[in-house]
Amino acid sequence: MKVTPTAFSLLGSAFLACCATDLSLGADQQAVLGGRPAGAGEFSTVVGIGVAGGLCSGTLIAPSIVLTAAHCVDPGFLQLPNQAAVTQSVTVYFDSLDLTAPTGFTVSAVDTLPHSGWNSNGWSYDIGIITLSRPISEHEPSPILRDASQDQVGTHLVMAGYGEYDLQHNVAVKYVLDDKVTISCQDPQLSSWQIPGDDLLCYSQTDGSGVCRGDSGGPAFVHVDNDLAVAGITSVGDLNCSEWGASTRVAPL
Repeated sequence: MKVTPTAFSLLGSAFLACCATDLSLGADQQAVLGGRPAGAGEFSTVVGIGVAGGLCSGTLIAPSIVLTAAHCVDPGFLQLPNQAAVTQSVTVYFDSLDLTAPTGFTVSAVDTLPHSGWNSNGWSYDIGIITLSRPISEHEPSPILRDASQDQVGTHLVMAGYGEYDLQHNVAVKYVLDDKVTISCQDPQLSSWQIPGDDLLCYSQTDGSGVCRGDSGGPAFVHVDNDLAVAGITSVGDLNCSEWGASTRVAPL
């Protein structure tokens, strides 16, 4: 039986990895499954994104640019009238480990843009950017992986986000999964799922670890020399976050 995948969003029951419906629900909503809470100062480029009353994750990749998922900034997906309304709704949270009691600082957006090739039906090009209202001098941006040979099947990912960190639906706490190994999107264990798109990093979540609601747009890092580079953007998976997940690859795009 083929099962339709869903976005990892918390903007509502139809969106799974992107957004959380209410940042005040941290007590009964959850982040990266099977991971650990990030420590103070860890993964400082990983941000929470309040958008349209929900929650996504993202990564600072240039002083004024945050990388996230296209479905986190798509007015049609968010049920907003236009792109300007999306931009106006965005608040980006820096340096907070728990968004229910933020301790860092926030920055608004002056522009938002989903990739021109984004297609919510096929989950192609699920890449979006947020242009911040001021450059961030407090943190060095994360590099982007440009070498597609370094994100093949068997790649060890480091994942981070503010989404569900258990299956009790708790969200808004920055969690980290230190080692998630990619598998082929056509792997037999995923054969019952209709995996969308060709430019994805896929991983099994049957071991209880992976991404879930609120993690959409968050990074899948790979180790490159002595640094962590963004290889993927958390995008899509099964409704219960218990079978598989996938990140949009950035190297070939």
